[in-house]
This record gives sequence, structure tokens and C-alpha cells, in this order.
Amino acid sequence: MRRTNDSGFTLIEMMIVVEIVSVLAALAFPALMRQRIQTNEAVAVENLRTVCTAQIAFNTVNLRYGELEELTAGDGAAPYLDGLWNQDVVRNEYTFNMTDLTNDTFTLVAAPVTPGRSGIRTFSISESGEVRVEGLDGVG
Repeated sequence: MRRTNDSGFTLIEMMIVVEIVSVLAALAFPALMRQRIQTNEAVAVENLRTVCTAQIAFNTVNLRYGELEELTAGDGAAPYLDGLWNQDVVRNEYTFNMTDLTNDTFTLVAAPVTPGRSGIRTFSISESGEVRVEGLDGVG
């Protein structure tokens, strides 16, 4: 009788490997999503601070606060903000809106594009430079 040398994996072995990989992926995915949300939120806060600095510089020259479009256009010199900033601009999965703009005040709000997936909290900043935070549970 001749024996064949079957080298390879059995169906049971393959099923066990697939199950182990599935469990590892299920454990890693939530941590990856949390890290992504934390990164998006940190970048949103930094963008708010950048716009606030640009608003203060604009106010120093023009004696009023400007629209986002005005901050990127400049006033004959270099613009106060780089890139394209306008109402409803999306940066790192956060939407930025100027919700309150007068000569003496401004409020810029950064809200997640997809709450719960791109970010959990909404942030805002005003002429005081103080960043305010509001979570999904309404705590602000």
C-alpha cells in the first residue's frame, strides 16, 4: 500500500484560524475607532485656536471680526488663514461654522460630520479664546 503525504491544513484548522483572526479584529477595531475620534477632536480644537488667532489679528487691523472668507483673502498682505476656509468647511471630519459674528464678537463652532463616528463632542470658541465643549449627552 502506498501512503500519500497530504501536506496542508484541514477544514477544522482553517476554521480555528479564521475565528482567532475574527476575535482579534473585534478587539482591535473599537480601539482604532476611539483613536481616530480622539485625533479628529484634537485637530478640531487646534483649528479653532488657529482661526481665533487669525480673528484677533484681523480685528487688530480692521477693528472688527471677519467672515472666514475674509480671513483667507488677506487685506493686501498675506492672508490670516492658509487654505480654503468658508462657511460649512469640513476639516478632519468636523464642520466649521461661524454662528455669531458682529463687529465685537464671534463664535466659531466645530461639529462632527457624523456624530459618534467622526467625533463625539462639539467644540466652540469665541473672541475670549476659551474653547467650550459640548458632548453628545448635552453636557457643555
